[in-house]
Amino acid sequence: MIFSIRTRYRGVTGDHDKLPGFNAPFTDFRMSRVGAIGMVVSFIQSSKSQAREKLTGPNIVLMVADDMGYGDFGLYSEGRVHTPALDELATESLRFPQHYAGSAVCSPSRAALLTGRYPIRTGAITPQEVLGNDRIALGEATIADSFKAAGYATGMVGKWHNGALDPRFHPNARGFDEFAGFRGGWADYYRWNQWFFLQFYRAGLAYRAHAPANWCPSCNTVLANEQVVEGGNCERCGTAVTHRDLNQWFFRITRYADELLDHSKIEWPEKINIMQTNWIGRSDGVEVEFDISEYGLE
Repeated sequence: MIFSIRTRYRGVTGDHDKLPGFNAPFTDFRMSRVGAIGMVVSFIQSSKSQAREKLTGPNIVLMVADDMGYGDFGLYSEGRVHTPALDELATESLRFPQHYAGSAVCSPSRAALLTGRYPIRTGAITPQEVLGNDRIALGEATIADSFKAAGYATGMVGKWHNGALDPRFHPNARGFDEFAGFRGGWADYYRWNQWFFLQFYRAGLAYRAHAPANWCPSCNTVLANEQVVEGGNCERCGTAVTHRDLNQWFFRITRYADELLDHSKIEWPEKINIMQTNWIGRSDGVEVEFDISEYGLE
């Protein structure tokens, strides 16, 4: 669900609530009235040559509630859900009851909103940030790019999740002057990832060993096999991939390979199924028997 609040400067003086990094005050905007916000995007008219009361463009605050469904509001649930502040805001505003999200999951849906294009065209096809599938392709222009071109100062607060693990996909590199939030899919990323890792380790499912790995000298990182494209180059930057022997951690997925390869109950695109299969890398060996009785060996 998306709310858009448009405000103009009123030419008043004194203290104002400000988004960090901006010189322009907000008017008629109270964060406390909005719940379950996943992302707040602000576009502030930044032309210094115009007086506040004579600005030609409005200030715009775009708020995105992550994974909030149509029926999660009292206004659209026949009173089963109690959201009086949001109901009041919706009642006083222009509503688009037949606006559909670009996807059922967060990263592709955000990419559609930020670019105005179908998710599959943006490059963000799933929330799988560790595979880079949450990234908006570098060739795509975002709504922030458009506002900057129109003379606005831009900022974002909250969850990004459209390029979590690579600085080239950071919000500051995608049109936003200011960013305060977390780039991945969840705020408690380190806490819970550490907890899960410890459970794997205690169960004997995580271990450390020396092994060869694909290495991109430009990105300075290890690459999965599917991230090495035809010609032996890095899919991100095109640099020739080398191999390094590294002391690294492994998950003992061989114990659950058959279960992980069963895609019958998961409605994933075939491309994702292939990536999952290649990532697991399960293969069957060959058992050969020879008759050595003529040699008198036991």
